[in-house]
Amino acid sequence: MAYSDKLAAFEFLLKQLEKWYIEAFGSFENNNLSRLKVFKIHFFVCTVSAKDESTNLLEVFNNFYALPFGPVESDVYNSISELKYYTLGKDSLSIKSPFVNELNSPETEDKIKESIRILKELNFDLIGASAFELVNLSHTFDSWQRSYSFAKHLHKNSFKIPDNLIEVESLDLLLSHSSREYAS
Repeated sequence: MAYSDKLAAFEFLLKQLEKWYIEAFGSFENNNLSRLKVFKIHFFVCTVSAKDESTNLLEVFNNFYALPFGPVESDVYNSISELKYYTLGKDSLSIKSPFVNELNSPETEDKIKESIRILKELNFDLIGASAFELVNLSHTFDSWQRSYSFAKHLHKNSFKIPDNLIEVESLDLLLSHSSREYAS
């Protein structure tokens, strides 16, 4: 898959996560933004804004699948080798080259920024959670539970999560895990 608007949007989101991490920890060096962790936060960013049409990112990131370790946007996952500015590694997020915003949609930029602002307001310390704490949190979402259960019923390891299930998720799940649980 060639570099697309979706990947440009995802790299813009990664840049916002880099800023959040620096805000929380003072430095991006030795970050723990692993591939697994980033994909969970990506889902939360999309979920937190899904109820409001003005911030709904499911128009851009519209291919979430329920997998054993939680929801993943399949198009992005299958194209991570195409990222230009970041390397999404097993243990951390690294910078390949200085970020240049190639997202040609100020509306999508605003939606990503607003969704991250809302998520930070709900639980600023989510950025400090371990990947597996975020996996466990993602497993509490009804959209993942229903879709993964259906996958298992079909003897599969994944199943597409309908956008309408994500749009009705409760934000209380993101609040239910206090920042003290993520002390590093």
